[in-house]
Amino acid sequence: MNRLTLAIAAGLLLLPGALLADETWESAIGGTIVWHDDVNDTSIFLFDRVVVEPRAQLYIPGLPSSMDARGTYFGYWIDPEGGVCDAQLMGPDGVQSDAWGAAIVTFDRSTFPSGWTAFMGDCLDPPHYGMRADVP
Repeated sequence: MNRLTLAIAAGLLLLPGALLADETWESAIGGTIVWHDDVNDTSIFLFDRVVVEPRAQLYIPGLPSSMDARGTYFGYWIDPEGGVCDAQLMGPDGVQSDAWGAAIVTFDRSTFPSGWTAFMGDCLDPPHYGMRADVP
């Protein structure tokens, strides 16, 4: 192995978060779902809640710190397009809207790659409708 190959391999080992940021899933409801970013200890997934842009965001606190032990997480979603909630909610990335709700996300497996299911609610309603996401 030459020095450049070794340097690239060493660099990739130091960047597991950057590689996982490209993790994607397919959903009949949410379209192509993308692991967009991590802010502090909260992962942010982008998904299609409606046909127009920008995409809605699913916030999952605690996911970045449990990359090898995925399970069930209590989070929330925000749709920047706006909605009907009586108050606005702001995510750790500064996205703010009056279209939001709770989410319970459960991964199928504890390690990558894994599909997952999210149950979501609107505003202060408890989660009552689902979104399935499968590894493409």
